[in-house]
Amino acid sequence: MKKLFILILPIALIMGVANAQTDSSVQNANLKRENFRLAFDAPNSSVLEKEDLKILLSDKQFSTYNHARRCYIASIPLLAGGACLTTASAVLLGIDIFCYGGADIYIIPACALLGYATLFGIVPGVILITHSAKKLNGIALDYNNQRYSSYYQRNVQLNFGFTQNGIGFKLNF
Repeated sequence: MKKLFILILPIALIMGVANAQTDSSVQNANLKRENFRLAFDAPNSSVLEKEDLKILLSDKQFSTYNHARRCYIASIPLLAGGACLTTASAVLLGIDIFCYGGADIYIIPACALLGYATLFGIVPGVILITHSAKKLNGIALDYNNQRYSSYYQRNVQLNFGFTQNGIGFKLNF
């Protein structure tokens, strides 16, 4: 048992030091938006996973992050559908011009498809993407500003007071 303890103790110390160094590097980095995801603003940083963001962000910021990701994901099929309808409209106009010499047979269906594409696909998709980008930029800005605020840097408190058993102190960090 003693030999096992001697083997496990150095491994635990090394892992603890590695985790402490990782945490300190995380605390010293700013957040940035990278392709509708959040990442640290460091040379070799990768995109943060949802579990990491849940620990790193406040509850309100994490809820806003989830909302922004859902908006971005919802915009993808809207933009794809708008692109398909716009392409179909262009094909109908091409058929009308090249096959019928501009006889206006397919003008009304082509304009209707282009209207549907714009009204129900492209405009809502672009609105959702810009909304998502603004939310993610806001989360990164709030996180970075919070790191530099005086409260965040000086939020360690040591309080002394009377208890039922005498005098005690409380350390908040």
